[in-house]
Amino acid sequence: MIRVSISNIHGKDFSATFADQDLADAWIVDQIALNSWGLPERWISFIGEPDAGYVDSRVNEFGPTEYKYAVEYTIAQEDVSAQALVETKLKEVDGDVNKGWEIKKQISSLMRSKLSAGTISLAEMAEFVERDAVKKVERYLGEGYLQLAKVIILSGDFDPVTAEEKAAIAAQL
Repeated sequence: MIRVSISNIHGKDFSATFADQDLADAWIVDQIALNSWGLPERWISFIGEPDAGYVDSRVNEFGPTEYKYAVEYTIAQEDVSAQALVETKLKEVDGDVNKGWEIKKQISSLMRSKLSAGTISLAEMAEFVERDAVKKVERYLGEGYLQLAKVIILSGDFDPVTAEEKAAIAAQL
């Protein structure tokens, strides 16, 4: 991916990102032709005093003096492929972490409903949350390691969670 950044003499900044160099180059050519960012380098003929800001001049034998004005913008290009890949991976991690927290809330809600319904006692609940497998699942879900959590949920000691409840939780991972 190529990021094109433009700054002009009027204090305006422009930027765009493209999939490849050819697309970036085509866009630059189009925008230069439209004078989108300002005027290109140019020679202007003046009779009398020129506008301030010219960078060079030449005297014509048969006409007025020409004054050269610099391009009114600068173009910078940067390959942001690696940065885009990192950002994509971070979004994936964020999504997995958010999903993990949602699953943690569902498991907590499930266990609270079992406690409220009298299906498990407070002592059983305390013993459940202290199990190594449960602690690992909680940690893996919180860190976004959904597949690791799924393996432990399906194979670990997760009683009093029923096989159907385990399958429903695992199906979301």
